[in-house]
Amino acid sequence: MDDNSLWFFIKPGEAMFYEDACILQTTLGSCVSVVLWHSKYNYAGMCHYVMPELTKQLSEKDCKLRYAKHAVAYLYDEVVKTRTRPGDYWVGLYGAIRSQVSQGNVLYGNVAKRNVDIGKKLLKEYGFGLDDEQTQIACDYQKVSIDSQTGDVTVKFGKKDGDS
Repeated sequence: MDDNSLWFFIKPGEAMFYEDACILQTTLGSCVSVVLWHSKYNYAGMCHYVMPELTKQLSEKDCKLRYAKHAVAYLYDEVVKTRTRPGDYWVGLYGAIRSQVSQGNVLYGNVAKRNVDIGKKLLKEYGFGLDDEQTQIACDYQKVSIDSQTGDVTVKFGKKDGDS
């Protein structure tokens, strides 16, 4: 990492595409992160989406990047702004650790698997490849980071008791 690199933590429902030296990092459970890197220009992008699609309880306006379609579309739009092509990027898909999410007394379907499936579908629709996938791993959380200068992706698996 260059000493002048900036470090950004991408929270749930956030995305970033950066054209300068940086480290992008996130921590995932059932959420999914798409990570992009352009080897010629050292551009890096990351999104952290929470749900595969809009639910009735939430409005799209309030939390747009929390949903797969908007988060991946954001990354695509940023790629287009740089006059590069989606197929020129190294792409990784991470997360989807927990398999079910409950809200109140209602148990939702397999959110983690649905997050992965829609992520793959959207990447293909937008013309991205998929170079690395580390999803649905048996652990409590996953930390993912990318160094835009080298393209090095670090993936750490952890347990809530502090083991990693």
